[in-house]
Amino acid sequence: MNRRGFLAAGIGAAARVAFGESSDLAGLTIRQASDLLRGKSVSPVDLTRACLARIEKYQPVLNAFITVTGDGALADARRKEAELQHGKPRSPLHGIPIALKDNIDTAGVRTTAASGVFKDRVPTEDAEVVRRLKNAGAIFLGKLNLHEFAYGGTSAVTYFGPVHNPWNPALTPGGSSGGPGAAVAADLCFGSLGTDTAGSIRIPASYCSIAGFKPTYGRSSIRGIIPLSWSLDHVGPMCKTVEDAALMLNVIAGYDQQDPTTVDAPVPDYMRALRTPTAKLRLGVPRKPFFDNLHPDVAKAMDLLVLPTMADPPFRIEEGVNRNVSARNTSPFDAFGIPTISIPCGFTRDGLPIGMQIAGAPWAESTVLALAHAYEQATEWHKSRPKL
Repeated sequence: MNRRGFLAAGIGAAARVAFGESSDLAGLTIRQASDLLRGKSVSPVDLTRACLARIEKYQPVLNAFITVTGDGALADARRKEAELQHGKPRSPLHGIPIALKDNIDTAGVRTTAASGVFKDRVPTEDAEVVRRLKNAGAIFLGKLNLHEFAYGGTSAVTYFGPVHNPWNPALTPGGSSGGPGAAVAADLCFGSLGTDTAGSIRIPASYCSIAGFKPTYGRSSIRGIIPLSWSLDHVGPMCKTVEDAALMLNVIAGYDQQDPTTVDAPVPDYMRALRTPTAKLRLGVPRKPFFDNLHPDVAKAMDLLVLPTMADPPFRIEEGVNRNVSARNTSPFDAFGIPTISIPCGFTRDGLPIGMQIAGAPWAESTVLALAHAYEQATEWHKSRPKL
């Protein structure tokens, strides 16, 4: 057994001791699960069953999914297991169960944008980002709930009922990608894709204490995604760690000849970028307007880097029907189209998540990810999980 296989076997044994053979295998990160798959310590079927068990248990509490494709996911997991037994993995996502925001088209699986108007809509083609994820070997568990037509920041307004925050189910998870935020935080899937027009990846990332990354406008194709505003819409990963976000971005980034919003620019290896030294980076801390009128706990968590994702912590779901979140700290980065990430940076005195944003120059995804990863490695916030 080589060194990688030995380490993977060791991690697998540790995982089984810590988690048993239960659904808690879903608590692994994409990178951890990928290493175990390559070391043959677990199988894609094991990981898929673990996620489906948690979905069955916690979907009634969170309402994160609109459609669960359990049978299809298990069948695909068996195919991916056979592929891994007979050859090399296509990518680190090969055999990893993920889920998608339900405004991203999936061939043969309904895509509703959380609206009654589209409640029976079944696309015939995959969105480009879905095609790339399939080619990378990812397994799809289903489609995730959102604020209707992605037009709002609470995920309380949806034909399929509001999404609940796993840190406190009485509270909003943020939006519009509330389903992805809740599902990733609650270990219902290993990662997800969300869309972001004014903060819709980063708001739920902040409210659910996960990593949510909006790349440069034009870096990833939005073809096959139900539009809100084609000149502002972005698509990006929502994951448990920055490293996992880099793994997913490696797959979805790149030029799409059929999408005029994408740019034919070289795509670096974002995993390699995580090793970039950050000691000599210059950081800007824009005091106004991003630091005005902050909740005291948010202000305390932020004496350190860049800017807060949200000025206030999550609020009650019933308020979210008539009240929207403030996108003042998120929407400017959509207007300018620059890469921006939200990562966990603390909790309020009431135990609610606080997110921190890091933004960079156009096409500087590597630098943003490197700094976010360095912060994540120096802190423990990303390791905290909600106790449902």
